[in-house]
Amino acid sequence: LYVFGGFTFKWQATKDAYVYSLKSNQWRQLNDMPTPVTHINTAVDGSSVWFAGGFVGNHPGATTDEVWQYNLETDQWLAKTPLPQKRAGGALGIINRELHYFGGFTEDRDTTCTEHWYLPLEKGDTWLESEPLPSPRGHISSLVFKHKIYAIGGQYRHDTNPID
Repeated sequence: LYVFGGFTFKWQATKDAYVYSLKSNQWRQLNDMPTPVTHINTAVDGSSVWFAGGFVGNHPGATTDEVWQYNLETDQWLAKTPLPQKRAGGALGIINRELHYFGGFTEDRDTTCTEHWYLPLEKGDTWLESEPLPSPRGHISSLVFKHKIYAIGGQYRHDTNPID
């Protein structure tokens, strides 16, 4: 079980990363994330965990376009090709060796999006456009199952009158 970033007390963003071992029933601290970030989702690819976008810093954090790859075996962080636009609270998933990001909130922290981009993981250094979400959402979860990505739940708007 891994835990990356998020909020501590009083809306303080953290760079903390931990892993829990079921075998030893203990938590172990990992190398800090490069940025204190919240409102991120992850995608796992073998021994790599991918992160994209998020709100950086203490509440209310600024939206970012940063993309990071974390290696579970070496406990190292690697900066990757940034998203085409700054986003937070979008979904992330991997299918057919492509990293997909969709939905989320824009830089105003309130506007929800339909954009859907993907990054080919083999020799990919450019995010490409794909089919947009039929309805704009942030705080969205996703699931990859049988080579499809499912968008789950979400929220319209973030800072003003959010609707789950």
